[in-house]
Amino acid sequence: MIVFMLQKDFQILLGKRIAELRNSKHISQVEFAYMLDKEKQNYNKIEKGKVNPTAWTLFNIATLLDVPIGELFNWDKI
Repeated sequence: MIVFMLQKDFQILLGKRIAELRNSKHISQVEFAYMLDKEKQNYNKIEKGKVNPTAWTLFNIATLLDVPIGELFNWDKI
């Protein structure tokens, strides 16, 4: 159980988990960015943990990946 985490570490774990889920669906970053209506560079920043995505963006990512939003935060899968 994680008690305390720096924002940077959180963003990196979140980005890795999103990338893992996207890859499991065999969707490229370019294709997924298009589906999400984001520029590839901006989407790449999410997966690299460089930005803190909004709740709305996370909702859309989970919806497009067809997973419950909580699955994005399942660090045990990384």
